Amino acid sequence: MDCTSQENLIIHAQGAKHKRKVRGAAKAKAEEKEEETPPAPQGTKRKSADDDGKADKRSKKEEKEMSNEKKEKKEKKEKKEKKEKKEKKEKKEKKEKKRS
Repeated sequence: MDCTSQENLIIHAQGAKHKRKVRGAAKAKAEEKEEETPPAPQGTKRKSADDDGKADKRSKKEEKEMSNEKKEKKEKKEKKEKKEKKEKKEKKEKKEKKRS
């Protein structure tokens, strides 16, 4: 490190210490989380908390309905975003006309 002043040297050192502490804390947190949730055996999927084994009992019709609901929700979201984008564009154009 090529520092020209004692102040810069201290600042650089503080940054390095902080980074080490952050990495250590993140690593410790990741290890704790890993210990809490054991890995699933290979070839199987982990069940989510709301699943409770009901996924196996769902019929194809129910799965299809769920996928349709997801599609509708996605389309609705895209439509809303498109509308907001259009309104934003119109507002911007109106603002530019005022400036002229």
